[in-house]
Amino acid sequence: MKLSYSRSTAVALLAMAAAFVTSASAAAQARSTLPQNGDYTEPPRLLNQPEVTALALSSYPPQLKEMGLGGSPYVRLYIDETGAVAERRIERSSALPALDSAALKVVDAMRFAPAKNGEEPTHLWVTLPVQFRIAAANTPGVAVKTPPRTINLHEIEEDLGNRLAYRTMRTDRRPQLAIFVAKDGTPVAIELREPSGDAALDSAALLAGLAARFEPARSATGEPVETWMLITVHPSR
Repeated sequence: MKLSYSRSTAVALLAMAAAFVTSASAAAQARSTLPQNGDYTEPPRLLNQPEVTALALSSYPPQLKEMGLGGSPYVRLYIDETGAVAERRIERSSALPALDSAALKVVDAMRFAPAKNGEEPTHLWVTLPVQFRIAAANTPGVAVKTPPRTINLHEIEEDLGNRLAYRTMRTDRRPQLAIFVAKDGTPVAIELREPSGDAALDSAALLAGLAARFEPARSATGEPVETWMLITVHPSR
């Protein structure tokens, strides 16, 4: 295994994102017997945003939160002409089963006004992310001059190798982790930003991230600063 990384300026928020993505592929829709999307002029509208946001906050699995593990499972929904959710499934896993289950719990509480085609209600498939993130952000007004540097790379490579020993990778894609590195070089928050599509690899990458240690980022004056960074895991063949 090899790790490479680049600094991310993303600010993590512990909240539920109710942004609709209605451009999912026909292949994903084909897994269901329900109709594919037809014409529409208005997407469905979430009617109980405050309730859903509160549920997302309370549904964050405590053990994962304590460990600093987060993520954004993507859930695929079929919303019928009455606004009811007739089908839902995890479209893109967080690599943390408890987080995926929590996302489905949040989705089950959602209430919608249906999509419309002109004045007529219609059905629509939508995909939405349910975000579970540790509230961590760069120190305001302090710029990062030198990004964090991994100091136990060999141990991480060994850990990943042990977890995936005797296993053929199912994908050439590489999982990408977002890690919030504290001033002492320890990871405070870790989440899967880009999955590989191989559940075992994605889970192993998250667990290895917990063991990562860093030389912290530095400001222009040389002081250690906390910051987000991205790590891409390159599986060996």
